[in-house]
Amino acid sequence: LFVRIFNLEKTINAGLTRGATDTNNKEILNIVALQKLKELQTANTYRLWNTNFKNAFGQSRKKARSMIEFLETIEPKEVTEEMELGETDTKLQHIKDIYWNRRKQYRESRPSEAPWKFDNIEEEDFEQLNEDIWVVLSAKCADDAHLKFSAAGEGEGLYGYLLLHSWFTRTTDQGKDKLHNMITVSYTHLRAHETRH
Repeated sequence: LFVRIFNLEKTINAGLTRGATDTNNKEILNIVALQKLKELQTANTYRLWNTNFKNAFGQSRKKARSMIEFLETIEPKEVTEEMELGETDTKLQHIKDIYWNRRKQYRESRPSEAPWKFDNIEEEDFEQLNEDIWVVLSAKCADDAHLKFSAAGEGEGLYGYLLLHSWFTRTTDQGKDKLHNMITVSYTHLRAHETRH
């Protein structure tokens, strides 16, 4: 109960300090699919919650699914390493830098192949989704989940989601299985790529 009261106070205070621009951003919570999204509390319920989260955002924002799936490919340490090297101090800017670098690498390494699966994301999408995801996570996360995402810092919705997703992949058997499968697929893909060249 104490944790819930603390989280509620923190959310209310965060809403007061963000100012007038957030009243517009809270419109995202009026979307029926996001209203129906249940509150996330523990890692055990994350998998189903995340599927519903992506579906709800996909219905409400054109490029949200691509952005969320791209975030799932980033480790939090990549962002913090970028921050140590970079000139800006926002996590959002470093997520953008990671995106543009990966997009450039993909295009340079595969100029004649189909576009990168995350190729549809543009500069303005980062800002809007950063704000929208922060508002939704603030409203739909409680207990452990709220503590994990809010560690990103005020208004850092994309990084907050990244922390939440990382927490899931590290703390649950489902997440560990998914991570193991990704490593296996990556290794198999790497070996197949090596034999072609």
